[in-house]
Amino acid sequence: MILQRQLARRYKGRKYLKWTITIPPKGIAALGWAHKETLKATVVGGRGGKLIIEAVQDRLKPRKGYIDILD
Repeated sequence: MILQRQLARRYKGRKYLKWTITIPPKGIAALGWAHKETLKATVVGGRGGKLIIEAVQDRLKPRKGYIDILD
């Protein structure tokens, strides 16, 4: 895994950063996560502690795709 810092935008001479954690495909497969799955992050132990990321079930109804509308 790798933690990356990326420039999100510049506004009035100020830089706004975002952070991205890259997880290898084997890790995603072992967790059973899917593309665009909603995740919830919790920090335990403060600075130097642990980051716990859990998949949460979406409360929204799935949207119909183009193929579903045609049927």
